Amino acid sequence: MDFFRPATAKEQGPRPATVASTSMTVWNALTRVHQFLCRRIFIMALLKRMFFVAIGLALVMVVSACGGTTSTGSTPSTPTAAATPTTASASTVQTAQAMVGGKTTTIFTNAQGKTLYYFTPDTATTSACTGSCADNWPPLLVTSGTPTSATTLPGKLSAQTTTNGNQVAYNGHFLYTFAADSGPDRQSPDHC
Repeated sequence: MDFFRPATAKEQGPRPATVASTSMTVWNALTRVHQFLCRRIFIMALLKRMFFVAIGLALVMVVSACGGTTSTGSTPSTPTAAATPTTASASTVQTAQAMVGGKTTTIFTNAQGKTLYYFTPDTATTSACTGSCADNWPPLLVTSGTPTSATTLPGKLSAQTTTNGNQVAYNGHFLYTFAADSGPDRQSPDHC
């Protein structure tokens, strides 16, 4: 009994490659590459969609932040009766000194001393702030006649009939108060 047999030529070395086994190896490699590329394309498309969704959400947050009320301190600011449009009497517009951007400057106030603002999307003839915007930013209205000022102003006060009523304008900019301003000589630091 021979436990050891000499190797024959047929049993020596690796098995020779055939055309069928080589094509299967190439086919398997191409299949793996195709699967990798399909996954990569899918992931890239998903990332592009997520980018646009993120941009859309950011825009929605920015737009919804405008017109909302903000408060500083521990007491919440809620619009109360001041949310109704301010109707002017005697002197429609007054001036006061306030710190704006670290500098003392002259600002406009209404007869009650509340700061007056203008809304940049307004045009000279149309108020863009109506509805819920006007609830947060009550327009300065005059009952009749031309609005007046307690001091001489470099520009011109006028009144224009808008959807809000007979609204006061300064140099073509409609004037508004801010419903959450807690009292005279207060400026809202975060307004749109």
